[in-house]
Amino acid sequence: MLACQIINLGETDLNRLRTAPDILDGLQLDLSRTALLYALGHEELLRSDGSIPAEQTPSEVTELFHRLADQPAADALWRPAVFNAAGKQRFSISVLGVRIDVVHEATDASITVAEAVAGVIEAFFATAYELEAAAHIERFCVRIAEADISEYTVSMDDDRTGLTMRWPRSVVPTPASSYSAFQEMLIDVAADVFSSTCHIKNAKEALPRLFENDAAGDRVAMVGSSCLSRARIFGGVARLTDWDKHSLKSYDVQASRPRIVRSASVRQRNQSDAGDDEGSSELPAIHDHREMRVRSVIDVHLWDRAKWIGAAYGDVGPHAPPWFGLMFTDGETGTRIFERWRERFGNVDADEEIYISVVRRFSAEQPTHYGIIITSNVRDDGRLSSVTSRMHTMLPTNDVNLNRFLTAYRRSGAYLLMPAIYDGSGQPAFRHDLCIMKRALSVRDAVDVTATDIESAYLNWSRS
Repeated sequence: MLACQIINLGETDLNRLRTAPDILDGLQLDLSRTALLYALGHEELLRSDGSIPAEQTPSEVTELFHRLADQPAADALWRPAVFNAAGKQRFSISVLGVRIDVVHEATDASITVAEAVAGVIEAFFATAYELEAAAHIERFCVRIAEADISEYTVSMDDDRTGLTMRWPRSVVPTPASSYSAFQEMLIDVAADVFSSTCHIKNAKEALPRLFENDAAGDRVAMVGSSCLSRARIFGGVARLTDWDKHSLKSYDVQASRPRIVRSASVRQRNQSDAGDDEGSSELPAIHDHREMRVRSVIDVHLWDRAKWIGAAYGDVGPHAPPWFGLMFTDGETGTRIFERWRERFGNVDADEEIYISVVRRFSAEQPTHYGIIITSNVRDDGRLSSVTSRMHTMLPTNDVNLNRFLTAYRRSGAYLLMPAIYDGSGQPAFRHDLCIMKRALSVRDAVDVTATDIESAYLNWSRS
């Protein structure tokens, strides 16, 4: 398993392991040593000491290490390698499909606290899917900062996509000192992460069950105690540099080192054979929260504050794409939504991650009314996905504006998505400086929508 991880490391991480080959040799981790030296570019050394048989050709060696890189043990490459070296580092976990990064300085106190926080969050979420908890955000960041304070504090970001936990500087939690505050902090952080990332149908029933029937409190205590016990048994935080005294030599990264790239088929290993279930309307059974994923271009807390009230359109002629403005009454928050989109996708949504659909003619009485759906463009990979959407019904007395926009869109093959801030009177203010170019737009008549189309969610919502 270690060899599978090593062979997939990038150059920065390999540089940190230049002194590790002799340590691995001393520990009799022969395959890991071989993988590391090969990744560092020392194939000739491996041949000279017999680790690679003389009769094995370079192409056969390359194939061997590519096979090693493709093993399931290395599937979670989004998790960074952890060395507990000086500077900032992060522990990354996935719970209910949400990627959670615990960012901290590599001090004894922060590492001990960060390990416990990551473990407790995973323990807290372990049975949350059984409570019908649905995550609505793809990533969340927990930042741990040591400060000159006597008690810990937890502060949530305004957009609820992260939090900062401030911990007393240099205080390593121990049962004799700050253990009760440590346990309290772990529950506070886990509960804040849960409330910021998930929606529960019935919180009054679910939360007591989480702590009583599912023993979330007991799991928190167990994880916190384990982190402290390990530190006591092994004399503090483990660091790679502690092993330097066992290293005889440093092996530099060679410019000619091989570049190992995992095969495309392996990168999609988690895709299931959906052919056997084609046409089935039943959801796959979930036995582990890590089987789930979240796809969301909607930051729920931002959208709740921004107050989206519809769409506005603009067209400046045949030589430019038309405008598709999302109208918000809270201009500052609506602007923040697009700033985050541009940070994530740039000024062109090249992969069409933002899915926008217009559903028309769903009402015989009001044929000019139409619905707008904004959600994530989900590619079916056989996994159960939690997808967050926003939907709105437009109520125009005629369809002149929409038809004009659609004509311009079909002419140019693209449109500019941008915020349009409405202050309650006059025309909305289009923010061209935050526009995102898009090419894909779904326009469907209600009669053409099937039960498996995302547009069916709008039709069900509009009729409820």
